[in-house]
Amino acid sequence: MLDRKPRRIEAGVASSAEPFAYIALTSLLALVQIVGVALYEGAATFLRLPTTSFLRIRFGFDQLGHLGWALSICWFAILALLLVAFHRNKASVIASARRVGRFVTTPLGSLVLVLISTCLFFSLKNEFVNQDGSAFLARFLADVPTKGAHVTHDEMWELYIHSRFWYWTSMRYGWSVIQSHHFLSSMAGAVFVFILIRTCALLLPNDPLVLLLCVASGGFMQLFFGDVENYTMTATLILLYLFCALVYLRGKCPIAVPSAALAIAITFHLLAGFLLPSLVYLCWCEFRQRGWRPVALGLTTWSVIIGGALVFFDHHNLPIADLFYKSHALGHGGHILLMLARPSATYYWQQLNLLALLFPGFIFVIPLLVFRRIHWDPQNRFLAIATIFLLLLQATWNAQLGVYNDWNLYAAVAIPFSLLVWTNVLTNVRFRLKAEAVATAVVLAGSHSLVWIVSNRLFGFL
Repeated sequence: MLDRKPRRIEAGVASSAEPFAYIALTSLLALVQIVGVALYEGAATFLRLPTTSFLRIRFGFDQLGHLGWALSICWFAILALLLVAFHRNKASVIASARRVGRFVTTPLGSLVLVLISTCLFFSLKNEFVNQDGSAFLARFLADVPTKGAHVTHDEMWELYIHSRFWYWTSMRYGWSVIQSHHFLSSMAGAVFVFILIRTCALLLPNDPLVLLLCVASGGFMQLFFGDVENYTMTATLILLYLFCALVYLRGKCPIAVPSAALAIAITFHLLAGFLLPSLVYLCWCEFRQRGWRPVALGLTTWSVIIGGALVFFDHHNLPIADLFYKSHALGHGGHILLMLARPSATYYWQQLNLLALLFPGFIFVIPLLVFRRIHWDPQNRFLAIATIFLLLLQATWNAQLGVYNDWNLYAAVAIPFSLLVWTNVLTNVRFRLKAEAVATAVVLAGSHSLVWIVSNRLFGFL
């Protein structure tokens, strides 16, 4: 179903400004991180602002401030030396990355990377707990002994598994709610990494490791470092849906497979419902190719999974009759407007900064669009639709705990967005210093995300 013709890179806008645009944006990424250190370290004192000022905590690139000026300067100096070394040995480094990439896509290589990732996830597990996470213990204690599990229609399987797992581990090992979430988050991360390996091998078979590192450089990976919330398994299932959809677009599985994957994701958390327009696009593609019968089968599969989950929980103390009146997503009786964000410059500035924290590489979508480097084949259309509607979630759904405290609600947008941006940067962009620009951007983004993760482990705050 994908366009099998070779992509003509020269079909984009031929301009000498294109290399400059990528180099300039990479330099900008470094500059704003330096500014972030300055704001973190000195803005409150120099400008005589309170420690909770707009500048102090609402800047998406301020995480290196945890290192302080001395370590930050050392890090940028090391990065400059690494860049020079990479430039001088680019061919050998790229060849080595491809050899490692081929190993990683083998069963043994995938297992090794998954095990390493799992150890990293669990050793740097998050000590920050937001208001919802702090309330889990009381809710679990109230519902699990009497109802068997704590469940709502908004997060059916996520809450069911988390509450049941906590109950079992607390009885057997004395684990707390936080400990049980740490474990399940890391396990979800292990599965996520495995699926990401397969997805990168599918999208970029010659350089899967490079694409994997690009995607994993985003701060959204914090989800798998012991996040005490109900979005980790959902994020993994969202990636599974994207993978199944990409396999379908290559004609290697029926449309019922991505339909089933998305339905399962929705039964874990309703935020996955924002991906329904992307499934509609797949159905449209299927209808054009094969008619309505396979589309009907795919939609039937989707409906059976959703309906089956509702019926199961209806018989486990979550009546279907409560769906409209007790669901947060449905506004507790249709009061949807109360759930939507109230537009303001401050709110959207915070959301933009959160997006920069979750996926710093989003800035590269600008030159991709300006120079028309995205070839609008079914794959890119699908990823774009998935990205746009998850961005719509971020733009419209109110962060009731505050934007930064609710970061994990919006983290899923980085998954299709990063796949869309990095795949097209790595395949459709050609200029002499591209490898240097991409490598620098990924290291900058990855180091920023890592400092965020480590600071949450050591200090327990965002």
